[in-house]
Amino acid sequence: MIVRWFGHSCFLFYSKKGTRILTDPYAETVSYPFPPLTCEIVVVSHEHQDHNAVWRIMGDPFLVKRTNPGLCEFEVPLKLTGETFIFKGLPVYHDEALGRKRGPNTIFLWRMDGYSICHLGDLGHPLNEEQVNAIGKVDILLLPVGGGKQVLDGKEATLVVHSLQPSFVFPMHYKTASVDMGLDSVDEFLRLMTQVERLNGNQFEVNTVPKQSTVVVFDYPVKRG
Repeated sequence: MIVRWFGHSCFLFYSKKGTRILTDPYAETVSYPFPPLTCEIVVVSHEHQDHNAVWRIMGDPFLVKRTNPGLCEFEVPLKLTGETFIFKGLPVYHDEALGRKRGPNTIFLWRMDGYSICHLGDLGHPLNEEQVNAIGKVDILLLPVGGGKQVLDGKEATLVVHSLQPSFVFPMHYKTASVDMGLDSVDEFLRLMTQVERLNGNQFEVNTVPKQSTVVVFDYPVKRG
């Protein structure tokens, strides 16, 4: 399985059979260079413009997003690749005040090529025991770390890692040379983690899982112009 990061919370997953799953595409107001993308499935964690710009995706992808207050589940069969994906959506919040400040958020879980994937969206509060148990085993965790009173900060993100014990952690939603948005950089989070791998690009291939939680930090081009 290949994973590519396009900045912010937007990742593209490629299965061995060719299925492409994209998470949280952002609007033009987010200053990362957004390439032409085609995929079969788009996952949207919540309805903010830096996460729900499905209109930027070419083709006619199946949209996975939560439309009711409770748990949700989608079964998506794909004739093109012969694969079927099951997505589970766990309702959480964008803030520590039960969504009263920034609204709802959804944690999405699915499997690809035998790996369990968890995208936390804009999680803005620590996970409780019930939520940790509902998430279960995680091979790949996509984790917001930028704080800024918007999402988990570095310390809170570290507690989530300790709770879920994922094999890989992909930090997201943090300040970079392209995007500020009042966020912190990834550095605070990295200082609290022991196993960190920095990439020279935005692509990572998952072949095996490490015994210890490993943070993989992607690199992506700076803003246009």
